[in-house]
Amino acid sequence: MALNYLTSKNSNEYTKGASNLWMSLLLFFGLLFLSFSTISQTVTSAVSINRFVTEVEFINEHSILLTTNIMLISTQSNVNDVLSFRIPKGEELRVRKSKLRVTDSKGNVIWKGSVNKKIENGSIALSGIKGIKPAVSFPLTVEWETSILIYAVNEEFTWPSINEKEMPIRYLGFRVFADDNILKTIQTNIPESSPLMDQSTGLRGLVWELYGYENNKAVQNAQPIENPFVKINIEN
Repeated sequence: MALNYLTSKNSNEYTKGASNLWMSLLLFFGLLFLSFSTISQTVTSAVSINRFVTEVEFINEHSILLTTNIMLISTQSNVNDVLSFRIPKGEELRVRKSKLRVTDSKGNVIWKGSVNKKIENGSIALSGIKGIKPAVSFPLTVEWETSILIYAVNEEFTWPSINEKEMPIRYLGFRVFADDNILKTIQTNIPESSPLMDQSTGLRGLVWELYGYENNKAVQNAQPIENPFVKINIEN
């Protein structure tokens, strides 16, 4: 009888110990998964785009001036190569401007100057930034402006032209100034656009505006849009 009692007691203690061990393992792996998930989210959200505005102005039927105005918010000092966008091909490409201005969370300008002007594989990347001290007040506001002349464009231009589709963009705008014949050929799946007028050139224009762009999805007037695009045929 005593032997049966001891055997039963030992069995219960073993079962209880195994159960506790199993629960500990579940808790450990759960915390490990949560840790990796948190790290992953931190990495992917270290840089976001507050504003990405692109403008295409036709100089003549086949040549354009492409300008961008981009504002990023970053919780890391190094923003080299975090962003790039595509440029349509042409017989001659001339980067007139690629300037950067970085301010900390207190509004202090901590970096200002020209950055990368190289177009590689049909894209220009945010790079060439040196000398930003790591010990600054975060988040950083990074403003990048470019101006590129493209003569004798020989391929279709599709917007949005950002390569990093997974990067969240709070506001995305696209303006096109051209004569009426070119504006009529534009293809898009974005429901609404607004008319514009360039007072200096007399060219008419259109603007498309999107919000919450990420992974090829965006919103316009509270309506979701899958794979939004605007296509301009500028080929010779």
